Amino acid sequence: MCVVKDKIGLAGVLPALGLFICTAAYGQRANTRGPGKTRATAPCTLETKDAPQIRGIRLGMPVSEFLEKFPSVREAAHSRHTFGAITYEFDQAQNPDFADGGVEMRFVWFVDGALSSVGFYYPKYEPTSVDDFVRQASARLGLPSAGWKKAFENRELICRGFSALVGREMFRAGVGDPFIILADTAADAKVDAREKEINRKGDEERRRRARERHVFKP
Repeated sequence: MCVVKDKIGLAGVLPALGLFICTAAYGQRANTRGPGKTRATAPCTLETKDAPQIRGIRLGMPVSEFLEKFPSVREAAHSRHTFGAITYEFDQAQNPDFADGGVEMRFVWFVDGALSSVGFYYPKYEPTSVDDFVRQASARLGLPSAGWKKAFENRELICRGFSALVGREMFRAGVGDPFIILADTAADAKVDAREKEINRKGDEERRRRARERHVFKP
């Protein structure tokens, strides 16, 4: 079972009882590079439309097309969240592209009705190293082999229209599954701007209320 959010805002990736809360890619990337960091000039000139398509899932995919791919999708209870989020529930095992269990799509993020970030995890794959994972992923997915930068223990490629993060989950008890996270950089920037505006308005409201507490009203 997986949950998908059509979201404006930030959230985490929370696996619980086999149910994945599939939200903003920031949830995973906060553990690697962290949201809001200034990006370096992209050495990769690929646009969003050139991003890899994995198991039929691609950046920019309309939410309507995604729902067609997973016909069992239904809107979840209490699905209307802050920042315009809409949550759907679906079982990826019902889709033949994911039935073999070799790839798990653990989070999907839609911004303005288009897929803007997705995380693929590979529980049956054991890379000899992160760099070997990058080498194989680049060759199989049509990504440039040069330009990958260290992002803590992982590797990140910043292209003109998207980013690709390759690595492994890190836990105190050891390493977890290898993953590939693809994100639309324009959608990232759009959400960053919206979040800052929401925070700015919140700060203004808190200051207004603080000022009112100092005004005597007989």
